[in-house]
Amino acid sequence: DVESGEVPAWFEQGSTAASFQSVDDKILRSEYVEAGGYYAVSLVSTSGKEVWNRDFDSIQVARLGSETKLFEREGGAEGFESLTLIDPKNGKSAWDSSWDRTFSSVGVMPGYALVMSESRVTVLELDTGEEVASLRGTLAGVGKKVIYTSDNARITAWSTDGEELWDERIREGMSIASLPGRFILVDRDRQQLLRWK
Repeated sequence: DVESGEVPAWFEQGSTAASFQSVDDKILRSEYVEAGGYYAVSLVSTSGKEVWNRDFDSIQVARLGSETKLFEREGGAEGFESLTLIDPKNGKSAWDSSWDRTFSSVGVMPGYALVMSESRVTVLELDTGEEVASLRGTLAGVGKKVIYTSDNARITAWSTDGEELWDERIREGMSIASLPGRFILVDRDRQQLLRWK
């Protein structure tokens, strides 16, 4: 409690596997239950009243500005094969997508979910789960409307619909710095800075 400094009773400090995220004026609590191999997730008001609770095989929480996005991932020992967007306000499934290849994690950018596999980034509409594009490489970063991937000493900029905007080979002596919304390529040997939007 911000005003009193007291820890609410529902905030069970004993569990090191629990994590907490804010969702509007409530708290999303997730805890890995080792005995069952699943995640127990609940939305709790600041007074401790439980709004909803549900069990998931595997979850991932992503932040998009002040919004919290909750994804359920399902799959086998090799990786995840399906993804479901869960509305954190009510615990209900908004959409689900599945693939014939596995993925490891998911991120978000305005309007899109980015599903990462070993060598591809799949771009999904955040509202519908519809696949928009499949990009070569691993995720290196995102801009306002640009997705950056890296692959075999190259960095590529893509539009969110999968159009390649530019591609640059990274030579020895070069490094990449990430700033909000853009990448800067630093060439130490030539003492140059290259900026891309």
